[in-house]
Amino acid sequence: MLVIGGLALVWQAHREENISYRKDQVDMRADRLAERARDLDPEGQAPAEPGTEEVVAAIVAKQQEAPTVGLRLLEKTWSREIAYLRVDVETLERSVKIEFEAKQRENILALVDTISKQPEVDRVTLVRQTAKVTDPFLPSQAQVEFWWKETPP
Repeated sequence: MLVIGGLALVWQAHREENISYRKDQVDMRADRLAERARDLDPEGQAPAEPGTEEVVAAIVAKQQEAPTVGLRLLEKTWSREIAYLRVDVETLERSVKIEFEAKQRENILALVDTISKQPEVDRVTLVRQTAKVTDPFLPSQAQVEFWWKETPP
């Protein structure tokens, strides 16, 4: 009985020590979070560098530009042998990323050539091209990215 009582006391002491350790860990985490919150507090930040507002305004203006130039280029260069699977237009970068399927490999290269011949296009990149072997007609899939030239205001 005496041994059981001793073991119970040791167990209780160990448990209290474990609880105390966990409370310390929680307090340390709370302190770290409070420091991070102070670091991220906008009132405590240093004033912005000169010219930052103009840069931000230019970025916002570019983001609000309509993607009509890129979409118009897609419309001009589309053919019946091409099926667009995904189109991503980035107005900030003035780029269009397209994933598509073509009946033949030659159609992919013809599309790339057609896009690159457009006067509004700055450059064209054929990112990847693969044959869809699971399809009995063996269509080709490709991903192309092109950038259009900046239009004067």
